[in-house]
Amino acid sequence: MRQIIDTNCLLAFVTDRSPLQNKSIALVFERAANFEEEILVASNVITEFVCVQLSVYLQTESLIAWMVADLLKQTGVHYHHGFLNTLAYER
Repeated sequence: MRQIIDTNCLLAFVTDRSPLQNKSIALVFERAANFEEEILVASNVITEFVCVQLSVYLQTESLIAWMVADLLKQTGVHYHHGFLNTLAYER
C-alpha cells in the first residue's frame, strides 16, 4: 500500500499537539519501516514543514535540517519532487 502524507501528518509525528494523530502516523511509519507499505512525501510538504517549524514552533534550522534528512533516509519513505498527481497513485 502507498500512503501520501501531508504537512499535518509530519507535524503530528514530531510534535505532541495531538496524541491521537501522533499515534496514527507513527503506525504508518512503522509499517513502512517493516516494508509493509510506502510513504510518499512531496517537495511542497517538506517546504511547508520547514516553514511551520521555523515560524510556529520556533525550531532551529539545524534541528529542522536533521529532521528532514532523517525523514528522507527512513526505510519506506520516498521523496517526490513537485506535485503529486494521479501517476503517484498508479505505481
